[in-house]
Amino acid sequence: MAYENPYWYTTYSYELQDWGAGSDIDVELIGPPGLKGKIKEIQLNCTETFAGATNTALNIGTAAGGAQNVAVTIDAAGADAFTAGDVYTVNCETATANSIGAPGNSVVVTTDDLAADTAFYFGFQGGTGTLTAGIATVHVTVAWGHW
Repeated sequence: MAYENPYWYTTYSYELQDWGAGSDIDVELIGPPGLKGKIKEIQLNCTETFAGATNTALNIGTAAGGAQNVAVTIDAAGADAFTAGDVYTVNCETATANSIGAPGNSVVVTTDDLAADTAFYFGFQGGTGTLTAGIATVHVTVAWGHW
C-alpha cells in the first residue's frame, strides 16, 4: 500500500494542555496491529498566552521523555510569544510549519515514521525555570498502513 493511500488516519487530540503548570506528561500509545505509522501533522491551538522562557513543549518518540522523532519548541517570550488565539501547524513529512499569529515556534523532525506494533509516546514537557503560563490544545494526525 502506498504512503498516499493509507488504511486510515487517526487524529489524537489533547485538550487544554497546561505547560505553565510545570508537570511532564507522557502518553503511551500503540498503533493498529501490523501497521506502520507516518506522523502527518501537528497542530497547537493556543488558548492561554505563554509567558516566561522558551520551552520544548511537545516530543513524539519511541521512549517516554527520551528518543524523539519530532520535537516542537514554543517561544514564550518577546514579540514572538505564543499568545491566545495563535495556531501553529506542522507538516511533519516536509518539516515545514505554518502559523496564524506570531508564534516563534520551531520544530525538529528526525523522522516521521512510527514502527508497527511498537509503543510510541507523546511527551508534553511542562514548563521549567521561568515558564509561568501557557495552555494549548494539541492535535496530532498519524496515517497508518503497510509501507
